[in-house]
Amino acid sequence: MSGKKLIAANWKMQKTIAGARSFAESLKSSVRTNEPFDMVVFPPYFALPLTAEILADSPVAIGAQDIFWENEGAYTGEISAGMVIEAGGTYVIVGHSERRHILGETNEVVGKKLKAAIGGGLTPVLCVGRRSPTGRRAARKPWSRSSWRQRSRGS
Repeated sequence: MSGKKLIAANWKMQKTIAGARSFAESLKSSVRTNEPFDMVVFPPYFALPLTAEILADSPVAIGAQDIFWENEGAYTGEISAGMVIEAGGTYVIVGHSERRHILGETNEVVGKKLKAAIGGGLTPVLCVGRRSPTGRRAARKPWSRSSWRQRSRGS
């Protein structure tokens, strides 16, 4: 990373192959190489290789929306750091509030994924926001070393 601020666009469960192609081509034609920030997009898994190919000669990096902590195995629907890299990704989102809230991911799971991302050569984007009981975004608390240590240990 360059030390610049990061602008990240998580496509979530949006865009078909045609939509991903159209968006990536439009993005590539509209960005400059001398932006005062770094950029990364997080397309759905199936669109990683296509998006990486289209944006290859641009300042926009590619990332996965999540990874699993194992390199391979019988983990239906999961993707490893190595798979992300082979598909052209260099970043990964870890600990997204939707995965915590909807899928019940814990700090332990987030910690395993964070270690897998770093160990696998990806740059993790660790999400630290949280939802309030009403589902609205809660006020952000300052990030502390102890909370970082807790997440990185997986506890």
